[in-house]
Amino acid sequence: MKRCLLLLAVLAAASALQAQDGQKYSREDVLAVFAQYNPQVLENAKVNEDYNRILQQWATAYQREKSPQADWELMAVAKNFDNSLRLFAITKTYEESLALQKAANMELASLDVSTRQALLAVFQDIYNATLDIKAQEIAQTKARMKAVKKDKTLAAEQRKQKLAQEKSLLKDLKTEVKTLKKDASSKVQAASDVYFADIKAQALARFEAAYKAALEQAQKAKSSSNRQVKSKNKKPVGK
Repeated sequence: MKRCLLLLAVLAAASALQAQDGQKYSREDVLAVFAQYNPQVLENAKVNEDYNRILQQWATAYQREKSPQADWELMAVAKNFDNSLRLFAITKTYEESLALQKAANMELASLDVSTRQALLAVFQDIYNATLDIKAQEIAQTKARMKAVKKDKTLAAEQRKQKLAQEKSLLKDLKTEVKTLKKDASSKVQAASDVYFADIKAQALARFEAAYKAALEQAQKAKSSSNRQVKSKNKKPVGK
């Protein structure tokens, strides 16, 4: 779950990714992964200009070096692309609504409840996507093990080493899935709660900063107006 959240952070900060040495993913490589693992994203992009612009900008900005691990991370981002956009939209809506309600001196309880519900639904979908990705990793690992066993070009020691590596990876993946499934609902709820607490703290901080700036600006304007009035009412000095 934590790993998946990190992938969402990668998506949100795509423009800040730094290029590394070695062969990089091209824009076409990135879109090919989306086409394979979440083709609906490309279909959505065909009928929505704003959606397409976000996708194209992100695909162009992605600068990770190619590797098996990076392949899986990119697949996870592809599967969670819409979830990331949903998180952004919920966050933006919450921030704007909070500012309006705070300015009107309204309670935030109802807004908080509806936002928490919306976030929980997204995090549940992220969790489901994560399990799906792990299942595919396990299937591919098993397929590689079968291929190694059938590969007659490998020496006995090479085959033994490769199988040991794949078995170790398979064990780790199964352990990770088992951990993900244990108390799943609690983990999803906890991740959602942490995210909500973070966006609320940020929204309140932005509102307070904006409110303070507005008060300071109003005070400056009042002081300037008072000086102008005093200047007009000041009696001229006799010659």
